[in-house]
This record gives sequence, C-alpha cells and structure tokens, in this order.
Amino acid sequence: MTKELVPTNDSTQTVFDFIVSGHSHTHIAEYLKSVGEDDVSAKEIIAQAFEKLLDSAELPESARRGWCLEAYRLLYQKLVATGDYAGALKAVKEISKLPSGEELKLREITGKIKEHMGSLMSDIKPLSNIMDED
Repeated sequence: MTKELVPTNDSTQTVFDFIVSGHSHTHIAEYLKSVGEDDVSAKEIIAQAFEKLLDSAELPESARRGWCLEAYRLLYQKLVATGDYAGALKAVKEISKLPSGEELKLREITGKIKEHMGSLMSDIKPLSNIMDED
C-alpha cells in the first residue's frame, strides 16, 4: 500500500507526486474532483504531470547517477536507523552497481559517436541509387 500524500496547493505537483508514488488513476481522479477540477482541466493537469515525468527522463546520465546515489544514501541512513541492516546492505550493493563517472563519460562519448555515425550513414546514398545514376 502506498503512503498517503498530503496534497499541495499546486494540483500538477500533487498529481505528479501521486503518479510517482504509485497511486491509481481512480485515486488521482477522486483527488482532482475533490479540489473542484472539471474533466477538461483534470486532463490538462494529468498531461502536465506526465510532461514533468518526460522532462525527468531527459536528465543527463550524471545527474541521474547523482540522484540515485543521494536516494540510496538517504535509504541507507533510514535503514540503519531502524536496525534494518539487511536492507542497508542491499542499498550498499545497489550503490556499488552504479556506473562510475568514467563509465558515464565513456557511455556519453560512445553515444555521440553512434549518433554521428548514424547521421553520416543517412547521408550515404544506397548503392542501387548510385548504379541508377550511371
């Protein structure tokens, strides 16, 4: 069961928080109805919340890694504080699986090379087109 969130004054942020925390479509619709949103504005609010998710997906890899490290650190602290050492150990193992800064740079460079090669390849005429020109 997901933790109940306290709605904010910003309906888009509240819906975003509900989506991220796993609340159902029904719960989100009930919330929007309870704050007086009509169907049209509710759809717009939900669309804006999903737009925020899409924006998050476009974060650079290093920013995602940093966020993951901070989230795991917070979880680790809470798990140790509650005596859940098995959970804390799992958090440490997951942190160790995150790529290093050098690995991220290599991925970024590789991605740029692939992107550049793709654009070069699209500029090359198919062999059949070249043969037809003769």
